[in-house]
Amino acid sequence: MNNYCIRPDYKPNKLNLTLDDISGQTYWNSDRLKSALYYQYYVYQIAYRLLKEKKLNSVLDMGCGIARKLEAIHKHLPDLEISGIDQNSAIEFCIKNYSYGKWYATDLGKPMFFPEISPDLIICSDVIEHFPDPDILLNYIKLYTKANTLVLISSPERIYLHGMDVDSPSNKNHIREWNFVEFENYMKESRFSVLEHKLCLPAKLNFSKIAYHEIFKRWLKGQKLFYNQYVLLKVS
Repeated sequence: MNNYCIRPDYKPNKLNLTLDDISGQTYWNSDRLKSALYYQYYVYQIAYRLLKEKKLNSVLDMGCGIARKLEAIHKHLPDLEISGIDQNSAIEFCIKNYSYGKWYATDLGKPMFFPEISPDLIICSDVIEHFPDPDILLNYIKLYTKANTLVLISSPERIYLHGMDVDSPSNKNHIREWNFVEFENYMKESRFSVLEHKLCLPAKLNFSKIAYHEIFKRWLKGQKLFYNQYVLLKVS
């Protein structure tokens, strides 16, 4: 069994279908529309810094969802060429609500390649933990990389989130979660060069319910606050 550099006794969850057009239910309800502004906020701040400081011209968000945080980047960098790839329900929202960007619908488990996309930066934020076979996702990302393309991938850090003894994800939507060392080893084994690997807060620090549950409540319990890990990569 391939455990993707995770310790051998770790037990991944079984595939749990997302509530979308596959299951016939609406995934993007009002709560998720709001939460999309806050989760992975700092990953997109890092992306914005890279785009601005390195004067990059184009970005692809792999698993963009409804692209609320891309919307914020667009406001600051209106000339940036933005592309997003995700399942039908999310892409339909983006096409309907945004006057900028190019939006592509596909099943990321069996993805279609869109050769017209040629990004300087690829974002894939908190997507990889949902994949039964994450090699499919990483290989798909590689299809869009050029010689100088940067790749920014984030995912929860298992030990900082749950503690040392956890042997399976408590989130039923996550197939597997990596610790810090495992995640870096997996990226290197997948033939990426790791330029940066750090931890950040999982959500925007403000006075929202999300911040209370993901940050302040954990602080009161003495738990780790910085439990989202991100890696900045280039293809080796």
